[in-house]
Amino acid sequence: MRKISGEIRGRERQRLGLWLAPAAGEGEGAAAGGGLSPPVTGGLRPALLVIAHPDDECMFFAPAAVRLVGCGVPVRVLCLSAGNFYNQGEIRKKELLESCGALGISLSHITVLDHRDLPDHPRVQWDRDLVSSLILRYIQSHHIGLVLTFDEGGVSGHVNHIAVYYAVRKLCSERKLPVG
Repeated sequence: MRKISGEIRGRERQRLGLWLAPAAGEGEGAAAGGGLSPPVTGGLRPALLVIAHPDDECMFFAPAAVRLVGCGVPVRVLCLSAGNFYNQGEIRKKELLESCGALGISLSHITVLDHRDLPDHPRVQWDRDLVSSLILRYIQSHHIGLVLTFDEGGVSGHVNHIAVYYAVRKLCSERKLPVG
């Protein structure tokens, strides 16, 4: 069994946008700060960074991603849009791949959905039910054990980021995140 110290509970965990679905035989908890220790045994379930746009991974989650990768935790990235607000979606997708590579994330672990109903736009509210269903499908199909996303303010206040937070929070409150 691997030890994760620095447990965060309840509202603090939600505020940080951090949810943990423990693998079989592990206690509940969430990694915080520098408290994540290298794994003692293999077979770790992947961590998932759920982001709205390319560049969110490096602007908001780079330290966590580097730490997880360094501890041997497989990291996956689910990006819900191509970041095409300025018609640069293709460029931004390539930059996402380069950035994740620099963070040590396998390129095969990066998914950009670019759903037509989830445009990159600071004034377009994303449908939280749609977002939560897309995230849940990904979590289930990739056997995710840890979900990291934005806090309730979207870190930067971007409405797309906020929608992602509330979609993951909905999954957590409905107990739809996998456990065990």
